[in-house]
Amino acid sequence: MAAQGNILIVEDEPGPALALKMILKPYYDVYTAERGEAALAILKSTPIDVVTLDLRMPGLSGMPLLQKMKDHDPDIEVIIITGYGSLETAVESINLKVFAYVSKPFDVLEILETTKRALQKRRNLQRLRHIKEEFFANLTHEFRTPLSAIMGYSSILLDEHGATLTSDQRHALDRIQSNSHDLLSCVEGIFFLAALEAGEIPVTPWTFDARQILTSIVARHDAAFREKKVALQLGEFSALPIRSDEEKVVKIVETLLLNALKFTAEGSVTIDAAVLPDATLEEVNEVLEGFKQADPTARKRFRGIGLGLRLVTRLTEAIGGNLDVVSTLGAGSEFIVRVPPLVEEPEQPGAEPTDMIATMTSALKAQASA
Repeated sequence: MAAQGNILIVEDEPGPALALKMILKPYYDVYTAERGEAALAILKSTPIDVVTLDLRMPGLSGMPLLQKMKDHDPDIEVIIITGYGSLETAVESINLKVFAYVSKPFDVLEILETTKRALQKRRNLQRLRHIKEEFFANLTHEFRTPLSAIMGYSSILLDEHGATLTSDQRHALDRIQSNSHDLLSCVEGIFFLAALEAGEIPVTPWTFDARQILTSIVARHDAAFREKKVALQLGEFSALPIRSDEEKVVKIVETLLLNALKFTAEGSVTIDAAVLPDATLEEVNEVLEGFKQADPTARKRFRGIGLGLRLVTRLTEAIGGNLDVVSTLGAGSEFIVRVPPLVEEPEQPGAEPTDMIATMTSALKAQASA
């Protein structure tokens, strides 16, 4: 009989561990671990479907181990098998979405039936996720295909017949191009946000230089700012190595930067970064006080669906950071992103925490039209 799934038995007592293995082995691929640390190592290298977990073991065990398992794979099904149950652990198990709570000594048929139901639940969740992913992939294709055709044909018209077009015709084609790009960007942002909120975009820690990526971002968008006659400035600071998800940090800064460009009629936008271990928001504001700009205008109508800040908030949460907004009438606005260091393993005792604070000020002149 072909194995129906991968089962991990986490049990330090030889007797129960052997009994569980004999019960489950005829139907599943079975892995065993006597310690919590060994169990986590197996989870990282093998796609485990169901875990049977003893709560009391030497070293990492119990609820802390269960939490780490759920952090690694929120959909993994866990069956707690213990002789030391309590009301407290039962409540915690419910909060961590444990599939079942079995007391020792256990019954063979109960173990087989519970494992079968746990595996079926996991398969159903995986099937639903696959359907959802397929739906979004098809939907993305259905949106992108006509938009690409519109953008492509309008570009051909501009390239091949630009010299014979009237000013009104050229203006109309320019608007088609601009609006198509905006719509495509919006659609891709919606799908990215949906995938992010569904936990389908992993966080990948990497050590990189904040100065280098901010310099690249400024260079990439400088032309758009010059076209709008808005100054784009990068603060003066030396190399600033941080450990986080570089792709997500770049997306956070770029989204805030483009938002600043969109809402800034005149003035300047400044990006800066600094290391301020354990700093309060007030201390951050004091250090970066020089980057506040001129008066903001009255509230204006701008196109968009408010996706940018929602995306920034979710991305910041994904990397364990937080977003603060400081906006005072007549003093400008700051968006302060605190990026804590991401580590794959627990930090060493006494390690110094490091935060990157990226500030962005949207500066609007007082005389700008409302």
